[in-house]
Amino acid sequence: MICSGLSYLSLTGRMVVYAAICFLLSCAMQVQAQYMPVKTWIVPRPSLLAADPTGNAYVATGNELWMFNRRDTLYRKFSNIQMGRLTSIDASNPLKILLYFRDQGRIQFLDNNISEFTQPVELEAYGLEQATLACTSYDNGFWVYTPVNFGMVRFDQSMQITTEIRNIHQLINAPEINPQMMQESSNKIYLSDPDIGIMIFDVFGGYVKTIPVKGITTFQVLENRLVYMLDDGLYLYDLTTFSEEKWTWPPGVKPLQAAITYDKLYLLTMQSLMIYKSE
Repeated sequence: MICSGLSYLSLTGRMVVYAAICFLLSCAMQVQAQYMPVKTWIVPRPSLLAADPTGNAYVATGNELWMFNRRDTLYRKFSNIQMGRLTSIDASNPLKILLYFRDQGRIQFLDNNISEFTQPVELEAYGLEQATLACTSYDNGFWVYTPVNFGMVRFDQSMQITTEIRNIHQLINAPEINPQMMQESSNKIYLSDPDIGIMIFDVFGGYVKTIPVKGITTFQVLENRLVYMLDDGLYLYDLTTFSEEKWTWPPGVKPLQAAITYDKLYLLTMQSLMIYKSE
């Protein structure tokens, strides 16, 4: 497995290798609209799904996080019952996976073997106990969204605030916003509100635009493509050409969440993880 060998490198070396892997994968990745079933895993009480750029998938089930490797095998499990309910997973950096436990106001980082990377970040210590969203950022930083001031705050790896965006609802000329997910990709931060669409900002806090696709709660940004699901299927929106592809759900399948990684498509249903491979 690619990631297991990386754990023996220094942090700097690991990040260099990770960047090289992502470059190679971005060159090879051809997200297609046709997939064939490969394997199905029974998963009790699943709630969250995420995938990283190297081909691993992560599923939250109860108080556990299950990691499936590129061989479609259940590789490892992580659990910390003291953290409470896991509310989001950001695996866009497979060397430093972010778990957010909103009820506790805690962020836990895991390494590529889903072992605890550092001590949890207690957001209450920074006056952010009411933060509803969190995601990773460049140079080992992270973002949180705070509904009190409709804003986003970015911390660097030394826990210093580097960027703060306030009153986003005023920037987009809306009475209020209720975002459900955030992700940083290629120096842009994406914030989704089902009633508004996908709001895009640069990493310095400047508002870029809003993609007015309604009804989206979860999404992925893969290079220049926005991947999201609606009731009738999975959509791939090209952020450069503004073209769109669609993959219709298989008969009888209505997933809770979907994720794409490398050449795989993952569908999380109420009782299973379904794995598909691109043709």
